[in-house]
Amino acid sequence: MGAMAGVEVPERTDAPAETPTPAPRLGYIPALDGLRAVAVIAVLLYHGGQAWIPGGFLGVDVFFVISGYLITCLLLADIQQHGRAGLGRFWYRRARRLLPALFTMLTVVSLYALLFLPDVTSKLRGEVFAAVFYVENWFLIYRHLSYFDRTGRPPLLQHVWSLAVEEQFYLLWPLVLTACLVWWGIHRRTMLVGIVVAVGASTILMAVLYQPFHDPSRVYYGTDTRIAALLLGAGLAFIWAPWKLTGRTGRNAAVVLDIAAVISGVILLYMFLDVGELDRGLYHGGFLVAAMVSAVLIAATVHPRARLTPWLLGFAAFRWIGVRSYGIYLWHWPIFMVTRPHSDVPLTGLPLLALRVALTFAIAALSYRFVEEPIRHGAIERQVARYRMSRGDERRRYGTMFGLAGVAGGVCLVVIVVGLAGAQPAKAPEGFPSSGAVLINPGPPVTTAPTTAAATTAPGASTAPTTATAPPATTTAPGLVPAHTTAIGDSVMLGAAQALAKTVNAVVGPDTTRVDAKESRQFSAGVDLIKSYRDAGVLGDRVIVHLGTNGEIDPAEFERLMSILSGVQRVLIVNAKVPRPWEGEVNDTLAREVPKYKNAILVDWHTFGGNHPEFFYNDGIHLKPNGQLAYAEYVAAALGSGTP
Repeated sequence: MGAMAGVEVPERTDAPAETPTPAPRLGYIPALDGLRAVAVIAVLLYHGGQAWIPGGFLGVDVFFVISGYLITCLLLADIQQHGRAGLGRFWYRRARRLLPALFTMLTVVSLYALLFLPDVTSKLRGEVFAAVFYVENWFLIYRHLSYFDRTGRPPLLQHVWSLAVEEQFYLLWPLVLTACLVWWGIHRRTMLVGIVVAVGASTILMAVLYQPFHDPSRVYYGTDTRIAALLLGAGLAFIWAPWKLTGRTGRNAAVVLDIAAVISGVILLYMFLDVGELDRGLYHGGFLVAAMVSAVLIAATVHPRARLTPWLLGFAAFRWIGVRSYGIYLWHWPIFMVTRPHSDVPLTGLPLLALRVALTFAIAALSYRFVEEPIRHGAIERQVARYRMSRGDERRRYGTMFGLAGVAGGVCLVVIVVGLAGAQPAKAPEGFPSSGAVLINPGPPVTTAPTTAAATTAPGASTAPTTATAPPATTTAPGLVPAHTTAIGDSVMLGAAQALAKTVNAVVGPDTTRVDAKESRQFSAGVDLIKSYRDAGVLGDRVIVHLGTNGEIDPAEFERLMSILSGVQRVLIVNAKVPRPWEGEVNDTLAREVPKYKNAILVDWHTFGGNHPEFFYNDGIHLKPNGQLAYAEYVAAALGSGTP
């Protein structure tokens, strides 16, 4: 995204005449723009919901490697020419290249949200701040916002996480490189070894932090776990800088380079088409493999003897997209998020994808033509210089122009700051209670402290009265009277909580059902909650469990669940109806594990709900009022009859 080409570095003038060597110069490499085009198209297709390219998100890793390579080449050329890197000049060029388009996008998105999407503005406030300071990835980690969960309307600036990782690299890497090579006199070979060690450390850290059957967003967003791709590109620059490659190839170099390009390109394409976001191997070295393959493809692209990739990736269409890839990436996500199928526009499938891509390319082209290129090439500086040199009417015209631009910018800034600062919390998505959590209890509330509190609830927390709403929490402290039926669920049960309690009570007896449902509840958190209910002596002799909407189920966790429920008379396990990559994994696990336990019954909500699309809101997961009632009746019937 932020990677650039076309940077001209002055040629050396002190090389010995008798042994001429290429000057350290990073010129324009058209095929790299073509490779950028491939990467950004993969990302667009993935974010556009095209199931046939589940690994399209790996296009970001291709960008990372390109960025690490080009930025390091630029810095090394500067050091070789001048004995030091011009850090101020480098950062100024980066800012002039990246910030105008970013600030334009942030302004437009903020104004659009304030005018048309008031429900997202309270969340957008923190996002804008994080995006401006390039810490969006850590903001998303801190807020526990998943990259892979598309429920409702995801954050409008979520995609800026990758730009934040790159910018953090741009800020820190020049300091590290300069300190090592110039200030401390560390040899380049030693530096290269250090890069390899850092790449390995980042990869190992990702593997250590990754938890199977849990949302992998922490390791996906983290600078510490994603820096490997950028550093791998930097390492490639040490051994494969363009000015080092001229005149140092053998007779068959072109053939070898083309073979390397074909092999690496096929592997990368295979990963785009076959690797999924939840593949465990991806987090145990798979991202490193993608980065290494990208590095080989880059090496086979920038070499002067290469033939295939410069020809294939050098087509005008690829170059057009690649040159504008930064703007395309910046604009595509907010455009996609305000054109959700049926929710925002009455389209789906290929017509919707065509609309989204057309809008993205059009706005990116306008941004490139009127914002990025003029500012990058000094348009503002030239206008200021002309103003200073002007006199009379011409000076007044320039003054008026600058004044109007300043007023317009100031008004936009004030509107955005005031609007975001005063934004109210967002309303609950369709099908959710307003709190995002609900606890429906039988009988009167108990005022004594619970025997055992759940992991995230302080001991002594008050309990909710009948049909009252509890504050959002990962689990709920069970200081409650016993219930004959306990229902534990996530956001699907959350939407149907009232209907479920009423319907189950009608089937098995009045005031005997407790429903504890929470948005985004993971399976393991639900198991912990059930254990806390059991330990407090308030778990019913009939238990309904509907978890798995938000991620895979660890068979070991399911075994722990059934061990906790071993003394329960009847356990209903409701499977998942969730059009997400983990749906099949969840339902396969439940279909395999539930029959092992005599007190367990599998309720096939996936099939029943799948036959009634009219039950669901546009996300295909959460329930409309008629769906809530149907869900409650279906589950209650299974509880009453013993079979779904």
